Amino acid sequence: MDVTLTTDVDDIPKASMVVPNVDRRIGKGLLLLSGQDPAEVSFNVALASNPDDIIRRFARLQFISASINPIAVSADLMHKNLTVEPWPKQSCIPQTCPALFLT
Repeated sequence: MDVTLTTDVDDIPKASMVVPNVDRRIGKGLLLLSGQDPAEVSFNVALASNPDDIIRRFARLQFISASINPIAVSADLMHKNLTVEPWPKQSCIPQTCPALFLT
């Protein structure tokens, strides 16, 4: 198993995982995810010497893409891009916010 963790750069946090393709259910499960809303993935990082002590938690990463071959399954994960969300949620027009338009 190989994991590339997210970083603290000024970009959308991204991670990737590579898992040995030891069971057909892994690939079939990933194929079921295609065409749906992105699945959310969370994982914890711990040392092998002390697996009960979680060093870092990565929560609510979205499953973006995957590639499957006979040797390994790799997946790209990314945090939701909040910069494309509409803000403010409500537009300030005279009908919804009349106090802003007093003359």
